[in-house]
Amino acid sequence: MGYLDYVNVKMGTESTIKYSTGNTLPLCQLPFGMVSFCPQTELEAGKETWFYKPRASYMEGIRLTHQPSPWIGDYGTMLFVPQCDQIKNSASSACSSFLPTECQLSPDYIKVRLIKPKCTLELAPSERCAIIKLSYEGKSQPVLSIFSTSCQLEIEELDKERKQVRGVIKGTHQADAPDFKTYFVLELGDALLESAECGSEDGKTYLHLPLSAKNTEVRVGISYISYAQALVNMEREIQGKTLEQVRERAKESWEEKLSRIKIEADEKILRTFYSCMYRAFLFPHKAYEIEKNGECVHYAPLLKEKRQGVRYTDSGFWDTYRTQLPLFTIIAKKEFREILQGFIVDYVDGGWLPRWSSMGEVGCMPSTLIESVIADGATKGLLDDEMLVNGFLGMVKNVSQCPPSKIYGRAGLGDYLKYGYVPSDLYGESVNLTVDYSYGDWCVCQVADCIIIRNDELCKTGKFGLEPQTVELARRYYKECGKSSRKGAYKRLFDKERCFIVPKNSRGEFRVDFDPYEWGYGFTECAPWQGSLSVVHDIEGLSRLYGGRDKLLKRLDEILSAPAEFRVGSYGAEIHEMSEMARGGLGQLAISNQPSFHLPFIYAHFGKKSKTRALVKKITTELFSTEEGFPGDEDNGSMASWYILATIGKYQICPGKNKFIEYRPLVKVTEIKE
Repeated sequence: MGYLDYVNVKMGTESTIKYSTGNTLPLCQLPFGMVSFCPQTELEAGKETWFYKPRASYMEGIRLTHQPSPWIGDYGTMLFVPQCDQIKNSASSACSSFLPTECQLSPDYIKVRLIKPKCTLELAPSERCAIIKLSYEGKSQPVLSIFSTSCQLEIEELDKERKQVRGVIKGTHQADAPDFKTYFVLELGDALLESAECGSEDGKTYLHLPLSAKNTEVRVGISYISYAQALVNMEREIQGKTLEQVRERAKESWEEKLSRIKIEADEKILRTFYSCMYRAFLFPHKAYEIEKNGECVHYAPLLKEKRQGVRYTDSGFWDTYRTQLPLFTIIAKKEFREILQGFIVDYVDGGWLPRWSSMGEVGCMPSTLIESVIADGATKGLLDDEMLVNGFLGMVKNVSQCPPSKIYGRAGLGDYLKYGYVPSDLYGESVNLTVDYSYGDWCVCQVADCIIIRNDELCKTGKFGLEPQTVELARRYYKECGKSSRKGAYKRLFDKERCFIVPKNSRGEFRVDFDPYEWGYGFTECAPWQGSLSVVHDIEGLSRLYGGRDKLLKRLDEILSAPAEFRVGSYGAEIHEMSEMARGGLGQLAISNQPSFHLPFIYAHFGKKSKTRALVKKITTELFSTEEGFPGDEDNGSMASWYILATIGKYQICPGKNKFIEYRPLVKVTEIKE
């Protein structure tokens, strides 16, 4: 068996708005590919980001998607729907049943037989394109329909001579990129474009393309730049290739990525492990293209124009800084460098580092945790001089300038600097903002130190060194952000009487009606039980607040033994993260969500490695499987990467410190390679 044979793309797809086992999609794409494809079983009105149900026995079509999460939404979407006999003008009415036994979903290939049109659809992806093969069985005229989904779709041209369709998909969902367009070109072989029909129904565009043969290959080219670039992408990636050849190339790409870690274990663990490896390499998505001359270019949403260089999207750093991106520094160093370069380009283009990058900035989740990713790359020597400097300048802007809107930079920065913490009566999520900003300030120190050291190295070798003003800025912010008043800001929220971090208002008063089981009120997607231990950069300093390491470890024991109760607090209603914690069987250790990710490893940090190992073995065994999914939202590779790191016995509590917690792996690890 190859590694790909162990992957179950449906892991985590059995989810709802009220309860998550991953909130994933069964994506067919290349690792980090710019395009993804997925069955759309049903697009419900008002729930347009929830379009796949794994137990459905019907399908509306195969969707071109870029959706990183149902909480974020999609962009650049279109739906491919085979039809015959009575041709319908909407995806819901064109819907067809199918047999699960006649449906194959894998990272490199989709194959499904749709019963109503008597058509077998196959698809193989490249990075920016795909080949779709349609095989009809009946005697009726076969038709391929293209439907718009959550975005506006316009057909620009039907080129009868070249047998091409050119169109554009406009708009994004919840992203700061209102003028963004996705250009597409369809090459239809012998399709009868003369009789193509285009129109709209209920605000959705449809295009019906009668096909001249029962067996037809449709080539799909996508670009964020232009029609011409879509054709260049097709020429480079799929021209002259069959579907089987494109699939084989996708398979090879996945096999290479999945084999970066080789383990020996029973089949159940192998299936879970390599399904998680697949998830880890889906995001972020490439958002750049390669011109004919070999130059990399991307669309810059804020500038509304094409720019030079690489760009990556669809990553929320509140999630991915903790596990996925540190994992890449072990098994994908080359890719990590390019990915981080693609994040930093947002600062170069638009003046702000990304917080939650979809096509544009979404601004979802608090804080500016890209600072952690830059610090981790810098301290591990993975950044070149240009990336180091640009990343640092973006970080300096985050820690020194109030942002122009809520989706950029640090919310409440002015008051954070004024009070030394973010006041709870002025800002929501005040505790998380304070703790994360103190961590971010520490990250600035780490990067500033790397710049100072790098400049000294260059000077010693007789080179001129870095720009003097940059080095001076690094020295300034090394001192400024290195002050205990900044990197230790979290300490101002520690209430010694309650022995918890507690929200504090602008008058310096702790919250009176404090309840450690109550969610919100300054804490993001958690309660004080979990959020009070979120000081990843200064666990020793945190332990001193508790009265020493033994008392901090006792608090960890209390978290595990406390009843799995919750009160909805400022959320006003039960959110799915509360439900998942209550069913996790770990007391108040909510491994179902990111604030608890590092908690099991604090034991090992203080020398209790066997306790960490026993706990993560229980978690990985009981809460992760290809059948049951994940214990909560998978979030762009973050939870999958947690499982991988926990299984191989490595975890980095604090990205930015080149130090991993290590303990005896849960399986036999035979090889780890970059």
